[in-house]
Amino acid sequence: MKTVIIGGGIAGTSCAEELRKLLPDADITIISEEETPLYSRVLLPHYLKGKVPRERVFLKTQAWYEEQNISVVEARAEKIDLKNNFVATSDARELPFDKLVIASGRYTRDIPEYERGVAYLWTLGDADHLLQLISEQPRPAQVGVYGGGLIACEFLNIFKNYNFDVTVAFRGPYFWSRVLDAASGELINQHLEKQGVKVLPEAKFVGLNAGATGRSSELENFQTDKGEIPCKILGVGIGLEPDLSWLKDSELKTEKGIGVNAKMETNLPNVYAIGDTAEVYDIFSGHHRIMGTWTAAQTQGRIAAKNIAGENKSFDQITTSTMSLLGLDVIFIGDNDRNWADEIKIEGGVSEGGVVQIFYKNGKVVGATLVNRNGERGRIIGLVGGDV
Repeated sequence: MKTVIIGGGIAGTSCAEELRKLLPDADITIISEEETPLYSRVLLPHYLKGKVPRERVFLKTQAWYEEQNISVVEARAEKIDLKNNFVATSDARELPFDKLVIASGRYTRDIPEYERGVAYLWTLGDADHLLQLISEQPRPAQVGVYGGGLIACEFLNIFKNYNFDVTVAFRGPYFWSRVLDAASGELINQHLEKQGVKVLPEAKFVGLNAGATGRSSELENFQTDKGEIPCKILGVGIGLEPDLSWLKDSELKTEKGIGVNAKMETNLPNVYAIGDTAEVYDIFSGHHRIMGTWTAAQTQGRIAAKNIAGENKSFDQITTSTMSLLGLDVIFIGDNDRNWADEIKIEGGVSEGGVVQIFYKNGKVVGATLVNRNGERGRIIGLVGGDV
């Protein structure tokens, strides 16, 4: 049996690894745009802060793929032919399959302009570039962050680690404004300001300004409709999204991602989707959504492999995402889609120093957000899983 896995990240590699355990004679090929073996995106911020050496970021070696008899094609998947069962790649190959797993992940949204000081943070290459920029700056240096989500959070942690003078600007009134309530957002804004970060909410990106320095131009500031922000580095964290354009003629069901059931099966036979490209059916909320966590992607890869091998497994994980924003804990549990929930209850407030949002659907708790309320995590997870 030939299995082709599109994507060499944690979801795709976990699928290949599990499949090799279950089917020792299977023909397994990973198509990956990365030029390196699997590495941990979770460890990239620690690498950038000097807490983890670069070599420890890698989770697999080139030798591992060879030992596991897993072929790796360094190319981009450009088309799926489901009539003849092959994947066409950017290097003009046509790779046949009996089973296909799409684990192509998500990509960072970018701003429409570029100067050398602009940095993103998703791949190892992004991290290497950012570290080079950081190494060139005097202390203190002025830097900027544009965005109000997870990646922007990581930029703030990294920049303050180097004692930079940081300004953060974002389009909404506060971080994670599509999910958090006003009290949670105000707590975060106040905390950032106490940590010495200049906060510029409801600011739209306008452009970049650079000045000539030696042989090249160097970033000097970025402009928003709320003012100009001096910076030598601009960390851009304005979200992630799957690239679904190459699937437009495939008849796969797609919305924000590729729709799959709890077994990771798409609407087409012998085709699976996992990780950040998959909109998975959440058995706790009855809602298809992109789970977006490292652990979920790893688990989904293993579940897809088990089902390819003939088992009958479903994804039944309550997803959690915990981050520290300059020492302030922000936690997302389960399904916290405001448009899906039919009731949201608030516990705490700004004066209490912490806020919990609890999301309900048809009277059942399906998710929550916790700001500076880490102690409530276990209770909320119990509520989400209690009625299933």
